[in-house]
Amino acid sequence: MALEFHPLILRGQTIPHALQARRNRRQISLSVDERGLVIHVPTRVRPALIQTAIDQHAQWIVDQYQRQRTPPRLWCDGERIMFCGKPLTLIADATLTQALKLNDPADTLHFHSDLNGAALARIIHQWLQQQALTTFATHCHQHCQQLQLNPCPVQLSNARTRWGSCHRKGHIRINWRLIQAPHPWMRYVTAHEVAHLRHMNHSSAFWQTVATLDPDYQQHRLALHRQARDYLWL
Repeated sequence: MALEFHPLILRGQTIPHALQARRNRRQISLSVDERGLVIHVPTRVRPALIQTAIDQHAQWIVDQYQRQRTPPRLWCDGERIMFCGKPLTLIADATLTQALKLNDPADTLHFHSDLNGAALARIIHQWLQQQALTTFATHCHQHCQQLQLNPCPVQLSNARTRWGSCHRKGHIRINWRLIQAPHPWMRYVTAHEVAHLRHMNHSSAFWQTVATLDPDYQQHRLALHRQARDYLWL
């Protein structure tokens, strides 16, 4: 069911907000995306507790919402996108015989000059998704080998609030937008999801497994959390 957003006045700003209730949820959590504030709650929760959560995190909510309101990309010559933690400058090139070509060294992405706007955006998104699937599958298969597990199916997700998920049947989905982030962050997310093939929880045993796959996972996890919104909005 689609969420219903209603205006909320916070720190003098109007921010759309919606409640999302789930029976298996035990506590209140907040998330902010381009739509506004989503308050995740148990099915039975006192309104006063919701208001307390909002009040305690008011400045964070405002800051996150402002970050969401990034000016739209122009999708033209000179625009920049992120790829594997580094900026790529888009270069219009009338001599190309293909739609896109990654320059070597990888600091520019050339596109046919006939492309612009929505058409260019669509092709770049498709290219990023192709790169993402290959990269994430490689990381996941390496992690599986390290844990002596059979290779797992890897698919892409288009989520706006999470980087990855692992299904109980053994397949993994990774947000394609993660291809913009540095490789160590990708390795953390893929390690996290592969570790769920052994532990479908976040127990100490789970985190020990993650540490086996990514000894610096705490550093990578924190960095990704701090900059997540810079990558999720593409």
